[in-house]
Amino acid sequence: MSVPRVKSRTPYVEAPHPLEIAGCRALVGETVTLHGFLADIRRYPKVTFLSLRDRTGAIQIVCKRQDLLEEVHSLTRNSAIRVNGIIKAGRGEEIELEALGIAVLTVAEPCALREASARSPAMRFLTMREPREQLICAVRTTLLNVLRGTLLEQGYREIQTPKITAAGSESGAAVFNLSFFGEPACLVQSPQFYMQMAMAAGFGRVFEIGPVFRAEPSQTNRHAAEFSCLDVELSWISSHHDLMDVEESLLCGLLEELARLHGHDIERQFEIPVSRIDAPIPRISFEEALSIARNGSLALRTDRLSPQDEQIICKKLSQRTGSDFVFITDYPADDRPFYTMRDDGSRKASRSFDLLWRGVEITSGCQREHRFGNLATQIETAGIDEETRARYLAPFYLTMFRHGCPPHGGFGVGIDRFLFMLLGCSSIADVSFVFRGPEGLMP
Repeated sequence: MSVPRVKSRTPYVEAPHPLEIAGCRALVGETVTLHGFLADIRRYPKVTFLSLRDRTGAIQIVCKRQDLLEEVHSLTRNSAIRVNGIIKAGRGEEIELEALGIAVLTVAEPCALREASARSPAMRFLTMREPREQLICAVRTTLLNVLRGTLLEQGYREIQTPKITAAGSESGAAVFNLSFFGEPACLVQSPQFYMQMAMAAGFGRVFEIGPVFRAEPSQTNRHAAEFSCLDVELSWISSHHDLMDVEESLLCGLLEELARLHGHDIERQFEIPVSRIDAPIPRISFEEALSIARNGSLALRTDRLSPQDEQIICKKLSQRTGSDFVFITDYPADDRPFYTMRDDGSRKASRSFDLLWRGVEITSGCQREHRFGNLATQIETAGIDEETRARYLAPFYLTMFRHGCPPHGGFGVGIDRFLFMLLGCSSIADVSFVFRGPEGLMP
């Protein structure tokens, strides 16, 4: 039976979309209306120059009429205004707007932008008006768009997993505890267990872009208590090298697109070129990486890689191969979470990997153990407390593997850390919309 179409009583009306500064270059001679914040004022006896800024850039406003000079006399920086005028050619390729009328929408209180932002995190909205901050937001938008579009084109399904869960997914890592209607719960450290549920459900290939939470008091330039992450999970893999192939292809296309759309602006604002992946990313085993680090660092005292060791490894491999990236594979099984598949040959190595970019880890991934018996044994020997095993892992996690779960694995890419490395910033906080660290609950 066909369902009759109901005609809408309200006609569709397109939302207003004001002209932005970036769209004015081809409109020389045209009369336009622009909206924005007043970035600067230069007053002279017979003319006043204003700098108007919106999210796309800045333009010089020329005020010559006497009535306009009186209108702008009391204006302050950061005031929101609307300007009507004629686009004219300026010096070189620059354009300017000869004002015909100015409407003051809101008058800003006088303040020193950088002093205000340093004094109170609540003034973050002011610093985000700066071109550098606007570019970070634009690059982040492109990054997420490209990642999502590429994965969807390749047949992945996007899912949204719960952010409140019964227990942590990262062995030994701290969690933000809370009460869920009287039951103990926590914020998710990773959506991985739910991604694996999708594998057990036969979804084949899934991804999620969303927030994750880590209650670690690390106060470094690369850690945050809350950050965004791309998580990818896929089935029917043969080894963790299949996962590295997927990520390498994904990042190669991503960096090409970021360079095409934002490369010029990134070099101008951050004085750093966009990295490219022009050849296969080098892959070295953990044992080889450890050997490189020992030769370069006399301070090494353990069989684990420190951040300093990772810097040395990347520097040496960059000199040898020209690549800013390196995969380190086959970490010791005892140093990886219980769900990581162990290499069947030695049982000491795991089918895991990290991706380093100029000495900083941006990805961690592995082939998961999908065989129920092996996984149950690894849980038994992992040192997980009895309550978590009985209350969470046994009734939920282990159950997924009793009914023919396929071979699968996945990886996660921290979006904020990726941006931090892409733009060569001094801290992950520099690329966060609002940074959440151990001492930052405002705004």
